Amino acid sequence: MRQFYQTYPKSHALSDKLTWTHYRLLLKIERQEARDFYQIESAKLDEIRRHNHILTPGRYVGMEEEEDDGIPFDEKMRKLTSELSEQMKEGQSLNEEIKNNLAGVGFKIWIKGN
Repeated sequence: MRQFYQTYPKSHALSDKLTWTHYRLLLKIERQEARDFYQIESAKLDEIRRHNHILTPGRYVGMEEEEDDGIPFDEKMRKLTSELSEQMKEGQSLNEEIKNNLAGVGFKIWIKGN
């Protein structure tokens, strides 16, 4: 009870949608912003049980439907894979630079397969 009153000092701020059982579950959540989220969303106890009492927000809210940008999938994938390829090349270059800088101060990095 003490933890409840410390967590919810203003009883008028409590939701009439939630039962004591809901609040007992909410008390187990350490982060205030996460607790506030669940209090607002007020997932049903059965739903929380179905998720094995795992209180991750993504389990209780649906993903928003993405708007179609009108770009054909193949075209979009060609562009994205091209960008990824460039980023991976840059990553290799940066890794090499880091490796050389570390070697310059006396620390060698051995990479398997190289």
